[in-house]
Amino acid sequence: MVKKDKLIEQWLTEEQSADNIEQLKKAIAFSQQLDVPTKTSHEDAWANLLEGINAEVSDNERLLSPTAKPYRQWMAWAASITAILIISYLGLQNTPEPTVYSTALAATNTQLLPDNSSITLNASSSVSLIEENWDTERTLSLNGEAFFEVSPGNKFTVLTDLGNVSVLGTSFNVFVRENLLQVSTFSGKVKVEAGDRNVLLSKGDQLTFNAEIDDWTVSNFNKNQTATWRDG
Repeated sequence: MVKKDKLIEQWLTEEQSADNIEQLKKAIAFSQQLDVPTKTSHEDAWANLLEGINAEVSDNERLLSPTAKPYRQWMAWAASITAILIISYLGLQNTPEPTVYSTALAATNTQLLPDNSSITLNASSSVSLIEENWDTERTLSLNGEAFFEVSPGNKFTVLTDLGNVSVLGTSFNVFVRENLLQVSTFSGKVKVEAGDRNVLLSKGDQLTFNAEIDDWTVSNFNKNQTATWRDG
């Protein structure tokens, strides 16, 4: 099977006749009238479309065969380009937009998530998440510092540049700036993973990971002296 990107490359590098250009325009115009199926993977959509294209000709004259006649081969290219346009459109339609919460300098903000978990952001911090599928995948990305109070449920994951933090239901603080990651567990248990390292933190445990000097330390902390930025 000719690769999708190879088809585009061949079309761009070869000089095409006026008839070929006209056929491509018709193929693109046809694609704009098609309904894009929802909840269909890109690979399934591609396979289904090629199956329909190849069904129009006999087994010894496959549209995507390198030995096809030049005109039919061009038609195959045009149809495949159309397929790529359809699948690209499908991908844009089915990719939900992330929700981003952020704070300015010297400001804090508390956000309630769809599962009633809450995030309190410290100054100059941000989180991004997909709220549309939050019930099945509680995952978000953090830049800066935030305090989390997580409602019981399936795994809740905080992604950072220096490591990932996973919990089921707990309260904890995550600080990640430049080369420093610090996770403080206020209740429940928190799992932290960074590369080939991982640790399970209990209430009162604090992980400090300095990536610049590759220092990974777990110690106790005083909750009355940690994450006090929430009090203003």
